[in-house]
Amino acid sequence: MVFVMFAGHLGEVKLAGSTLAHSWATVTGFAFMTQSIAIPLVVFSVVPLGIHFGIVYSLVNKKSVDYKGAPMAASISI
Repeated sequence: MVFVMFAGHLGEVKLAGSTLAHSWATVTGFAFMTQSIAIPLVVFSVVPLGIHFGIVYSLVNKKSVDYKGAPMAASISI
């Protein structure tokens, strides 16, 4: 919606043109082209999270470091 504020200062015709162009791009599915980027982002976010959970679980529950394992895992994961 920022483009509407900028185009609004240029005049009514340019504001109408930019609004129509945005509406046309959204209706024709131009906005859905970026949706395909979401799945790789989720995958590349979940994998490190799983690794971090594994490190935390092993340091807190399996090793003898107890409560010190959580900050150690945070420093290892970062």
